[in-house]
Amino acid sequence: MKAINAIYKYRHLYNLETGERLIIDENAEVSITLLESSLLKQDPYNPPHKKLRSREEIISGFEADKKFYMPFLDRGSKLWFRVNAGEKVMKRKASGTNPESVDPEDFVNNKDAFLFEIELNEDLFWISKADDFKKSEVSPCACTVVKECYNHLRFFEKIYALSLNQAYTKTYEFYFPMYASANASIYNKISLSERNNDLIKSFRR
Repeated sequence: MKAINAIYKYRHLYNLETGERLIIDENAEVSITLLESSLLKQDPYNPPHKKLRSREEIISGFEADKKFYMPFLDRGSKLWFRVNAGEKVMKRKASGTNPESVDPEDFVNNKDAFLFEIELNEDLFWISKADDFKKSEVSPCACTVVKECYNHLRFFEKIYALSLNQAYTKTYEFYFPMYASANASIYNKISLSERNNDLIKSFRR
């Protein structure tokens, strides 16, 4: 056991004496002592939705921006996307590697697959600047990542987003910031079915 005075900054822990970031092995258990006032009841970077737009309000916005629109999915509809990611764990847990080692070869990448479910909190539309929906985009839409369907995450909390793209990106940043890349088109990732065979790109008209 080792006691360290640290400060929580940039969503990391830093050693107050050395100024170095604490690099903690995945799944390591830690004891934390801090002022009760420092514990927040809500994540300021992931606030729940406060005001949701009605279908009429959304359409009114399209018309004000002179955009063509086409209904896609109603509020309450479900969508899914998969993530293939992993976590780097020190081999010493299985092979007795020196715990002071920082050689990348001393780590093993445990890969896994995850299936996330999105619930739409507003109606979703296809929108376009021209009367041609073959190159249209899905409209901004309040939505929530409500669960990980495979139960492969030990801890889960909902992700609140203002668009499908943000839901996909925030999920990566929240759960897999160092293990995978969110650089992918949502049209090739988000599906209307859990089997991932109804990608939203196929519904462009």
